[in-house]
Amino acid sequence: SNNSNNNSSNNNNNMAMSDEAATRYPRLSDLDWARLEDGHNLNDSLLDLFLKVLTQTLGGSRVHCFSTQFFSRLISQSAADGHAGWKHVKTWTKQARKASPVGIFAFDALLLPLHHEEEEHWSLAVISRPWACTILARDDIQALGSDKAAKSPQCVVTFFDSLGRDKAMEEKVLHYMRGYLSEEWTDCSGLGEDFDIEKVVLGEVEELPGQSNENDCGVFVLEYAFQLMWNSQLLFQDLVSRTINCTDFPKLLAGASPRKRWRLAGTLLRRALAAGDLSKGWLQPLCDNPSTE
Repeated sequence: SNNSNNNSSNNNNNMAMSDEAATRYPRLSDLDWARLEDGHNLNDSLLDLFLKVLTQTLGGSRVHCFSTQFFSRLISQSAADGHAGWKHVKTWTKQARKASPVGIFAFDALLLPLHHEEEEHWSLAVISRPWACTILARDDIQALGSDKAAKSPQCVVTFFDSLGRDKAMEEKVLHYMRGYLSEEWTDCSGLGEDFDIEKVVLGEVEELPGQSNENDCGVFVLEYAFQLMWNSQLLFQDLVSRTINCTDFPKLLAGASPRKRWRLAGTLLRRALAAGDLSKGWLQPLCDNPSTE
């Protein structure tokens, strides 16, 4: 229930980004920022900006976030699978490859925003331990010695959808991302035969908080991403167990309308971008107890 179209305009911003911020982050218009008001759909520009800053602020070297356009581009031009679609996005991980010779496989979690085009809806997939399908997992196991729990790590893909489970979308994403990860590993490492596609498996989330109106799915994507990175045990340990119940993580229970907190955070983020100071201060509205709304 969110519009993916980038409705950025070229009007002058009241608060321009600092030069440094403008080169690192998407530039948003007044119309983009206005979408944080009640009754409006978040667009791809807002999601990309928030997710990029969140990932860099909280994820550190362990989390990579794909663009909101990534999956749509991967499956474009009637690509049958991720093997065929990889060529559409083969340059999209060049920054990760600069940082590590194994690119995205150096991360412990990959965030993948998803646009459901027919429903005009956003959701989030989290790909945990992408390295588990590769020779990197064997190296990790040897380093850990006799820890039986670590002997067969899996790459777990978990879906966070504020309208409830969409099993057709889950299967579609698994189908394409298995092929994509295999091709990406081959291109990064030259060791394609060592990618174990069967280790890309589905995780499940129970009692996931959801939206109560037609406009908040983008807000919930941001909420899920923030809570996962804020609660590092949830992101790096619990998701790997393949089944989590959100009642065990009260901070993930986002309240009836998390938009108010994100609007406040957006005001602070916009000021921070204008000042060129992206300390964690803009996160404060998100850290307040959701149950106090």
